[in-house]
Amino acid sequence: MPPPLVTERLVLRPLQPQDGAALWQEWNDPLVWRYIGAGVLPARERIERAAAMLGQMYLNRGWSGLLVSRRSDGRVLGECGLYPWRQDGRETGAVELGYRFGREHWGQGYAGEAARAVLDWASGELGFTDLVCVVQEANTASRRIAERLGFCLQDTRHHDVGGVLVHDCWYQWTASADRGPRPGSGAQALADDLASRE
Repeated sequence: MPPPLVTERLVLRPLQPQDGAALWQEWNDPLVWRYIGAGVLPARERIERAAAMLGQMYLNRGWSGLLVSRRSDGRVLGECGLYPWRQDGRETGAVELGYRFGREHWGQGYAGEAARAVLDWASGELGFTDLVCVVQEANTASRRIAERLGFCLQDTRHHDVGGVLVHDCWYQWTASADRGPRPGSGAQALADDLASRE
């Protein structure tokens, strides 16, 4: 297995098929899916298939969504990584930075810490110069994370998902516009900053 990404509190590694069960335990909660698509809790089988598919995507592309666990005890918290952005079932060429954590772990800065690690990985080792982050307009906590990472709001888009009108904020990060970390920033500093804001 490739070396994981490690932050002060977290370990991020490629997904394996058996990880679907642990993710289901964290995500079997309607509130976790409130701002994902139409806000419908998917079946367990769908989560397990997705874990296997993302693991294979990592082998094929060298990047994908990553399993996030806590260093102190190995507890699975959720997922964070890079995903091909699709529209009408087709890849658009854009790559999205995304994340999803179990509700028990909200408000502790984990999402910001993991997302910073993924952004550093994407812009460093992987050489990405352009990423998007698509967040539903009402999801103010995730919008703050994207903005603190240096993503800039480009557009607000409205579309139908299964009969539900969804309002998305389309954020973009480009290497040319990124001025680098602020003094005292980095994964832990961002986590501290976000701990009371997520």
